Order: sequence, then structure tokens, then C-alpha cells
Amino acid sequence: MAGLAAPRLRRFSLKDLHGSQLYSIGAVRVVVDAQLAAMAELGVGGGLRLIWPSGGCLDDFVRWRDSARDLLPASVAFGAMAESPLEILALGRWRNEADFVSVGCNDLLSHLTAADRDDPQQRHLLDPYRPELFRFFEAGAVAAGKDLENLQLCGLLPQIEGVLPILIGLGFRRLSGEPAMIPLLARSVVGQGLKELEQLAVRVCAAATSAEVRSLVRVHDYPTWGLVSDETKLAQENA
Repeated sequence: MAGLAAPRLRRFSLKDLHGSQLYSIGAVRVVVDAQLAAMAELGVGGGLRLIWPSGGCLDDFVRWRDSARDLLPASVAFGAMAESPLEILALGRWRNEADFVSVGCNDLLSHLTAADRDDPQQRHLLDPYRPELFRFFEAGAVAAGKDLENLQLCGLLPQIEGVLPILIGLGFRRLSGEPAMIPLLARSVVGQGLKELEQLAVRVCAAATSAEVRSLVRVHDYPTWGLVSDETKLAQENA
């Protein structure tokens, strides 16, 4: 139409790829194959765990796993990183193919909120207390089924104040954390029985707003997507 400029086509670049999507680039695949060959030559086996970075689908993982198994001892465990909402809801299928699965919570929250966690103007969208987030994790726990105890949650989410008790109540048992944070995280659940945490998770999933969730976990006026506040650290250290 007259007066309208033609849309500009965005040029594709490597920065548009992440994780295992980079394996389609010849130079990257050469490096990956060289690493596998070196491990095979060294005879690395028992105790070694390799994780496939998120970025592809289950079929992509299976192809990579099978090609890597041709080079490495049978004792090597092959795991997958899952970060997209669709893959979280398909955790049962992933556990049928992978020896272990880790959920990348940082990117997952970005996908769920359609927000860039590196953009300060969008950080307020990355609200870790939204009840919808925990209802999503509840659905993921159901999808994982009996393998839930072997599923690991990675990233900042388990370290955010008040979140760990909810995740434990939902059934998650393997969670990542900075070593320095472990004593604080342990104190956040000490004295609470599993039944109590399960009931908390039920109330959180039934909540209507982020404010209601923060009230349930006794976190007030706390900045989103941060770690335990300095005030809380001081109070716990002096307890």
C-alpha cells in the first residue's frame, strides 16, 4: 500500500541460537565431538555424567545421546536440561530417554512471562511469587510422576526467599543453590514437617495473587527475582 514501508527482514545470526541449537553449527559440533573423543581416549567412565543443554526437542536429545554412547563407556550417564514450558509438561517422556533431567528455572521463568531477565525494564514481570508459576510446577510434578524425586531444579528460583518450602511441598527434592546460601535455605524449612509444607503448597497453588502468596510465605515488600535480603540474613545469623 502507498505510504507504508516494506517490513525489514531481520538477519539471522548465531546469537539467535542457544544451547544445543548451536550443535548444528559445524565449528561447534567439531568441538563437541573432539571433547567426546578425548573422554573416550582417556577411558573416562564411572561417575561421569554428561548433560545435554536445552534448545532442542526430545528427538534431538536422543540422536545426540546415541551418537555419544557410541564413543563412551556404557557407565556414563546422559542427562538433559529442560527449560521450555512444553518440555516441562513432557517430563515423563524425557525421563524415559534421559538418565536424569534438570530444569533450568531462570530461562523457564523468562519463557513463562515472556520477559527478558537481562532487561531491567522487564524484571518486574519476573515475579517468582505468582501462584500461576507454582500451579505450572505442580503440573510438571504430575508429568514427572514417580521420577519426580530424581528431577533437579536449577537456577535462582529455589534460593528466593520463601520459595524453597513451596517447592518441597510440591514434591521436588533435588534443588540447586549457592554453597553460601545453604545454611539460610536450611533454616527456612527447619522445624516444618513435610505435611505442613504440602499443605502450604496447596494453599499457594489455590491463591489468586502474588501478594497472597507472599503473605503465605511471610515475605512482604520484597524485590522480585533476588536472593535472601540482607535484613533477613542478619536476623537469621543473630538468631
